[in-house]
Amino acid sequence: MADSRVLEDGRVAAGSANIALISFCAFWVGILAALSLGLFTWKSFAVAGALALAVGIPAGLYATRVIKHRDPHWPPRRRVRPGA
Repeated sequence: MADSRVLEDGRVAAGSANIALISFCAFWVGILAALSLGLFTWKSFAVAGALALAVGIPAGLYATRVIKHRDPHWPPRRRVRPGA
């Protein structure tokens, strides 16, 4: 798992894992689209990376909120302790 923060009950806080996974997928969608259009320059990779960050971070945060909202055992204001 990309995020090693462990909560008191043993579950892992997976916010950054969602962001990384969605950004990774968005990046490769951008690369495949650019290569399909015949754009074989470094600029197409840079644009795909920028779009992956612009789409992946908000989508990952949204997915994290949805997962936490649907988990019946997740308290509404649970914070991860820095030393955990």
